[in-house]
Amino acid sequence: MNTEMEQEESRLLELSSSLMIERRDEDLRKLVPEARKIASSLSRIKGAKLIKALVENYLLIDSRSDFAVGILVDCIQWATEEERTFLRKSLEVRLMLLYYERKEYTEALNLGANLIIQLKKINDSELLVRVYLLESKCYLGLDNLEKSRTALNLAKVTAYSIYIPPTEQAEIDMHSGILSTVDSKDFKTAFSYFYEAFDIYDNLGDMTAERALKYMLLCKIMLKQNQDIPRLMSGEVELNYNGPETACMIDISKAITSSSLNQFMKTVSEYSEVLEQDPVVLLHLEKLQENMMEQNLIKILKPYSRVQVQYVADKIDLPVLQVERRLSKMILDKKLSGILDQENGVIILFSRSTWSRTDTLWELGNQILEQLHPILNKQTHILNNI
Repeated sequence: MNTEMEQEESRLLELSSSLMIERRDEDLRKLVPEARKIASSLSRIKGAKLIKALVENYLLIDSRSDFAVGILVDCIQWATEEERTFLRKSLEVRLMLLYYERKEYTEALNLGANLIIQLKKINDSELLVRVYLLESKCYLGLDNLEKSRTALNLAKVTAYSIYIPPTEQAEIDMHSGILSTVDSKDFKTAFSYFYEAFDIYDNLGDMTAERALKYMLLCKIMLKQNQDIPRLMSGEVELNYNGPETACMIDISKAITSSSLNQFMKTVSEYSEVLEQDPVVLLHLEKLQENMMEQNLIKILKPYSRVQVQYVADKIDLPVLQVERRLSKMILDKKLSGILDQENGVIILFSRSTWSRTDTLWELGNQILEQLHPILNKQTHILNNI
């Protein structure tokens, strides 16, 4: 009987792999209930292996539809009825990951909150690390940086007390780097985390290393250390990781080094498909573009004391209104010394000494008004009582 069941197990595993390769999701979906019947007759370990294998094969070809959620929910229900606690918890963590991938963060967090309580009771630290890490990612997706940081710290503390696989450690390092770029804008620390993740993935031959390398290049760009990029992309690294993700960052670095906004915009347009799939890079592209635009504007304005805004817009190849707004902001931020004459459509630039004197007079005027304020209030009070 056992031999029969084992043969059925092997048949189902082979069939599910074939269906996955052929991307026959409907046939694979129908195979899951049959697998559950066979798993009931197998040992808990073999049964869990069979169910998880079929679920993963299905999710490889369909992780977006409601069928994917349905399969996991049904398998969790089956595991509950069969009193297979560890399999149920493992499937619930996988469902939480699926919710995260579908950007259904609230559903993932609700499931995670219950899982944390239950996993603490059975002292399953390995799954607890995964839940805390997923919780941190979900909070980041909801822009709740404080809770994201707290959940990540809990994942790290729990991971220190047990052995976790290298890929999981790399995932923690990767997420730590991402959170550092978003939360504290600490690109130096982020680079260290990305480097650790890259090293692990590279040694394992996991192509996720290319994503870690892309973030390393992003950190160098944000730190204005573009000169380090050729060194990072030399030797075996250049040979092994020369896909569009790294090529995009290299071209952006070249555009910034040459202070060419046109080249920067062209690169962003050329790699739009790659960039749109990465919210981490997209988050910083706007800042990079602003910096590039300001550098180009300063370069164009440098020879002039008075110049038409239309001329500046033509030189930088951007709409007049966009250029006018940026110039106005640069003046307010004291990156430019001057005023905008909107009536005549010109920007009048001051020398540093003129701006310094104007700035001093402005501050002096404010101080005089502050000193006069209590005197005027007193006089107003006296007049009101007459």
